[in-house]
Amino acid sequence: MSGVFAISRRALLGLFGAAASALLVQGCSEEKSGPEHIHWDRDSCELCRMLISDARFAAQIRGGEKRENFLFDDFGDAIHWLSVQPWKDDPAVEFWIADMHSTRDKPIWLEARSAWYVEGQVTPMDYGWGAVSGKTENAVSFEIMREKVMERGCSTRCLPEHQEAAGLPAEKDK
Repeated sequence: MSGVFAISRRALLGLFGAAASALLVQGCSEEKSGPEHIHWDRDSCELCRMLISDARFAAQIRGGEKRENFLFDDFGDAIHWLSVQPWKDDPAVEFWIADMHSTRDKPIWLEARSAWYVEGQVTPMDYGWGAVSGKTENAVSFEIMREKVMERGCSTRCLPEHQEAAGLPAEKDK
């Protein structure tokens, strides 16, 4: 049998299994980046636990030791939630906000720190800010908007027990 290579079925299956495992491990070790697909009316907000329904005001934060992705129904909830995370100042944290012209079929994700914000919107948690990609009349920067959201405090629509579970002081007397 010179020149002929023979391999048993069991050995061949073992090779395929090893190759598949190697691909799976490689795929799992790739660092995730960018916003993920939201399952509208099924995924819930990390802070208030309400279902995410309005594509115009959704937000996502990716960060932490495992680079997990966290979803929010309103940008204000994302701001408050991030403020108590031990990794909040890590430059690798990704922060995404939906453009206020987004639809469920076509969400437009903006990098939150470079987006502009327009006040006076009707939003799920009543923070009132919508994001746009470019500076418009009356639009403010991320830092100005963030300061205003933090000054205001958590939405009264967010139950105190959800605030406490997230590590935020519960505002029960509002």
